[in-house]
Amino acid sequence: MTINEAVELASILIATIAAGAACWSAHLTRKATEGQFLKALFDDYAREDILDGMLNLHRWKAEHGNEFSEEFRKRRQKDYESVRVQDEARRRLSHHFQKIYALKNVGVIRDRVVMALATKVQVRFYREVIEPLEEALNPSYDTDSFEYLGGLYGIGKCSRPMPNPEK
Repeated sequence: MTINEAVELASILIATIAAGAACWSAHLTRKATEGQFLKALFDDYAREDILDGMLNLHRWKAEHGNEFSEEFRKRRQKDYESVRVQDEARRRLSHHFQKIYALKNVGVIRDRVVMALATKVQVRFYREVIEPLEEALNPSYDTDSFEYLGGLYGIGKCSRPMPNPEK
């Protein structure tokens, strides 16, 4: 082996080691980034106003039965103050799950991180309570986050009776 060949071989070896180190560094950076998002979103979800909002929306749904979303829409149009608390809860919870979806959609976090942030029970709530409210307010609402999160657990769109236009 000539000196030039030895130098070339050493260069290839060093470049391979450097590429491996860069790959490992990128892996560690991704894990650290995901960890930061996990903490921030867990902290966000753990806030008292999130729990209060979920409980409030569960009560609203229980009190108004199958027509809960249509009743919400009507009151929101005619007497916003009567549903302000529910609407603020809807927005907070909707935005929480949309943040998770957006981070996944742009490639910042992976499915397993999403599943740690949005459990099956939480996604069921998102589809059964939040989605009908969103749809009642805007029939052409963006379904992407609902479909993606529901798809992780096999939770489809909840079928609801069509609102009675005479009411």
